[in-house]
Amino acid sequence: MRPLGLFAFIAGGIGLLFSCARKQERDLPEVSLKEEMSIDAFSDSTYFSDVWSMVEADGDLYLCEIRRRQIVRLDAHTLSLRNTVGESGEGPENTFYVQYVQVWGDTVLAADPVKQRMQYFDRQGHYLYSDDRFFERPIGGGNFVYLGNGRFVFSASLKRPEAVVEIDRVDTASCRYFGRKRYVDGDWLEARKDNRCIFRQGENIVAYSNEGCFVEKYDPDGRLVDMYDFRQDQPLKGQIKRAEQKEEEERARGQAVVETVAKEAYLYGDCLYVLFFDREGESVSCDRVLVLDVSGEKIIPKNVYRLTGGNFYVSLCADDRYLYAFCCSPEVKIQKFPL
Repeated sequence: MRPLGLFAFIAGGIGLLFSCARKQERDLPEVSLKEEMSIDAFSDSTYFSDVWSMVEADGDLYLCEIRRRQIVRLDAHTLSLRNTVGESGEGPENTFYVQYVQVWGDTVLAADPVKQRMQYFDRQGHYLYSDDRFFERPIGGGNFVYLGNGRFVFSASLKRPEAVVEIDRVDTASCRYFGRKRYVDGDWLEARKDNRCIFRQGENIVAYSNEGCFVEKYDPDGRLVDMYDFRQDQPLKGQIKRAEQKEEEERARGQAVVETVAKEAYLYGDCLYVLFFDREGESVSCDRVLVLDVSGEKIIPKNVYRLTGGNFYVSLCADDRYLYAFCCSPEVKIQKFPL
């Protein structure tokens, strides 16, 4: 009886260890959000086509309509058009390929990676000036954060070992680098996973990688406070596994690809909203949003939202009461969801 008892004790201990390990991998609760309002056009004859990104500022939404080469400003309460910013063209005042905007006071800052410039407009859409000095410096892709007083934060160039760069628009040689790359010894495909999208949370910087599958938080001195890996929790752990399997299949066919797991993210207040893909076999949808609390020293996953009324969303933003999202399938529209 004693050997059997010892075996039972050991087996029980192993079972407890596996049980604890399973508890660390959380299956996050899912909440369906119901659409309150939607629009498919911002004038009688002008429909939404391709909203690359969107931001909320002081009760307005700013949408980067890259196919129409305009920034569209909507009233967040009614989703009605206030005005447009910029227009298609080749001049310095034209929004040729604006992907991301920030609003600072009465100024709209627009980043155009194709023309390699930052453009400045007032909120009513009047052009102020352009600046191309940033793009002479080693900055990478993704969005940007304006800190005020002429200072910006970008993802650093993939050629550098650091992850993030803070740069002065007047003295562009005045750069502060922080963070570390995670894929520095890999090929160019792995290097893509080190591109960050940058957000400001109080005095801190939050950066996420949609291909590297992690979120970082830095303090004002550039020290890493915490890093959250999407593999820690379901459902993203399963989605990452499917994406990696897809990459292996494509590489076996001689195709070099990186499968993106997260489509877009947006930070409002203490919450980072991460829009991610859902792969089942050959079917791909994008209608779920991971919510992360980034207020403390630890990045904490809260829940998953499922957006209803569409199955493929491209961009999103939020305020304290609503989440706004651009849906491109089966209908093209801007939707408003109460939180």
